[in-house]
Amino acid sequence: MRRIVLRAAVAAVFTSFTAAALHDSASAQGRARIILYQEDNYRGQQMVVDGPIGSLKALHFNDRVSSVRVVSGTWLLCADDQYRGDCFTVRGDEPKLGRQGFDDRLSSLRPIGNDRRDDRGGQRAR
Repeated sequence: MRRIVLRAAVAAVFTSFTAAALHDSASAQGRARIILYQEDNYRGQQMVVDGPIGSLKALHFNDRVSSVRVVSGTWLLCADDQYRGDCFTVRGDEPKLGRQGFDDRLSSLRPIGNDRRDDRGGQRAR
């Protein structure tokens, strides 16, 4: 039992150091970066993204994301391919996308500008 608790604690510390290192690297390069997680609270399989992805299908991560860590930038997350369907923006970590009605619904994402409009010129969903 102690080994399981210790392993979980070590994994949590490693994940926080990894996220911090990614943040420093992304900031230094001036690039937006986000980490997608298969499970709530930043657990499970993960994928680091540093640019637009019009479809998560080819990456076998479509409709499988339950939490995200925003390392840098502002991101548009959409339920359908090619940034269509229900979309919302994130600027910070989201431990449970279900609160946004987005658990296991993410199909495309991209970094967006920091003004009140998204890249396409439309009003942001959130």
